Amino acid sequence: WDAEKAYALYPEAVNTKLAYGLSKIDKGDYTTALGTLSGINSGLIENARLYNFSFLYFFVPFPSDEEQLKLGKAIAYAKLGRINEAVAFIPEDDRISQLPPLNKDYQKLSQVLNQIAQAHEEKAFNFQRNGDLKSALGEYTVAIAFNSDENKSKELKNNLFNLVHQLPGLPPIDENTRKHMIRAGVLLTGNDLQGSLNEYKKALKLAPYLPKLYFNAAMVYGELKYYDKAISYMKSYIDLASEAPNLQEAKDEITKWELLQEKSGKTGL
Repeated sequence: WDAEKAYALYPEAVNTKLAYGLSKIDKGDYTTALGTLSGINSGLIENARLYNFSFLYFFVPFPSDEEQLKLGKAIAYAKLGRINEAVAFIPEDDRISQLPPLNKDYQKLSQVLNQIAQAHEEKAFNFQRNGDLKSALGEYTVAIAFNSDENKSKELKNNLFNLVHQLPGLPPIDENTRKHMIRAGVLLTGNDLQGSLNEYKKALKLAPYLPKLYFNAAMVYGELKYYDKAISYMKSYIDLASEAPNLQEAKDEITKWELLQEKSGKTGL
């Protein structure tokens, strides 16, 4: 069935709304896409029979959840230039990896994200070359948020970290980042480790240059016993905060996690 025909016949059905919204993304009508996708009640998706959208406008049924809806919103917001809103809807790579059918679809649509990331990386390079380090920092932040290639992500973060060391000081923490940090702290106090980690990761999408976010996320990963992630995030903290007074503490945590990882053999999500 054609996406538009299906939507015309069943405009209130979750699956047809989703397919129609994604078809509009493919056709470049991002305003209609966002309006359609925003009209989907995410609470209904968990029990719905969704359909994988192909670029030929046919549907292949598979069971899924709200991750595809998030992805569609992320792309629509990004294409409309509403970057901060888009970042909030980018599905986590570790969540996608648990859903093979969606992973296939994600790989197709992630090309859009990578194109956005590349464009902002080029802008960052040009700003940095011209000495506008503050603007370069903002562009690298967006590039990292939208990039979906692991190797490229490491390269972008290295570039960002090197840039941070050239700055006379970090920019003030914006309200959205602060909100996620506060939420993370409250959830951590309530022993909701996964919830706290999710908030720290959201904050990192908005401010991947803040050392304490890596430190805090590393400590939560450690408590969750995902030692490889804990080690990785703590190494990022050390790279960013090379003169922090607690560097030895951070290095000691890595030593502890390396031992616990050897004993448990558990890797992170």
